[in-house]
Amino acid sequence: MSAVLYTLLVVAVGVERLGEMAVSRRNAVWAFARGGVESGRAHFPVMVVLHTGLLAGCVAEVWLAGRPFLPALGWPMLALLVACQGCGGGASRRSGRGGTRASSSCPGCRR
Repeated sequence: MSAVLYTLLVVAVGVERLGEMAVSRRNAVWAFARGGVESGRAHFPVMVVLHTGLLAGCVAEVWLAGRPFLPALGWPMLALLVACQGCGGGASRRSGRGGTRASSSCPGCRR
């Protein structure tokens, strides 16, 4: 049962990341329409592979290696995940339209 719940948690993190990508794309379109310039695009596919592999590896380890749930480790890590998600959401709200997946700048734009 804990493997199923963990898998659902990792899937939820993946879905949240996809949502971040959609917001990032929208912000990039907004910045480009105002003269924004993007840098760092070449490394983006590598980052996608790394992040996807990390999430897939988390699930694979539990299912293929039969890792048990360790409450002394699992519960604090869940609390840390929730805290980090809250911080990430706050950072996204503060950056406004400035948050994009790649490094971009929009000279003179107010966010």
